[in-house]
Amino acid sequence: MTRTEDSFGSVGEQSPPTQAYFDGFIDGYKTVDPRLSHAEEFRRERPDGTTEFVVRFRYTPEK
Repeated sequence: MTRTEDSFGSVGEQSPPTQAYFDGFIDGYKTVDPRLSHAEEFRRERPDGTTEFVVRFRYTPEK
């Protein structure tokens, strides 16, 4: 199954409430794992022409 919109039905730019929700979501992950530096959420087109939503988590390297 592939999502074609986010959980709030947003298409295009996210509304301020949606952005605040996802910012809080990422803050929670950072609390659990401080190495998480940031997350990127984006849409990309699949080879079959459908759209999928992807969240990419970026971590600072272990020393």
